[in-house]
Amino acid sequence: MLYRVPIRYKIMINFLMPIAISIINKAVDNIPDDLDSVIKDFVIKLLKKAAAKTGNKVDDELVVALQKALLES
Repeated sequence: MLYRVPIRYKIMINFLMPIAISIINKAVDNIPDDLDSVIKDFVIKLLKKAAAKTGNKVDDELVVALQKALLES
């Protein structure tokens, strides 16, 4: 059984598809080249904030060790 697409949907798709492609291309162009370092910095900052709230020295030391490991690789 074939499914027939109404003409109004075809017109809508033909109109909206180039707009969607343009938006996606612009978003992809805005991705930084050093995305891995941006993600690593974000994770380190997040963990530092979480460790600061615990008030535990072990957590702080763990964050420092993780920061060394992430930045060396």
